[in-house]
Amino acid sequence: MSKNKKARDITKKLKALASFPRVSMIKKMVNEGECKVGEMAKELMTDQPSMSYHMKELIDAGIAESVGLKKERSYRLREENFGNILLEITGFLLEKDQEYV
Repeated sequence: MSKNKKARDITKKLKALASFPRVSMIKKMVNEGECKVGEMAKELMTDQPSMSYHMKELIDAGIAESVGLKKERSYRLREENFGNILLEITGFLLEKDQEYV
């Protein structure tokens, strides 16, 4: 993967994490396992469409995944993938590279 493509990929993952609602959603999934968007919306005092948008961002970044059928869909953290994402971000940012210096 080229350095520019890697930088864009890292930026997408950082963007997914750079949001109070998304960080709150991640914490809820860590604490409770599977969660429904409606429950998260009530707890964060926001609307369900906003929570659905934020959940899609987490899914697209590989941080969360959906479980179950459409009417009974829950979401959970992809813990192993989440850990790898954090390591990938850290490794990329700490890597010395003349191209970005």
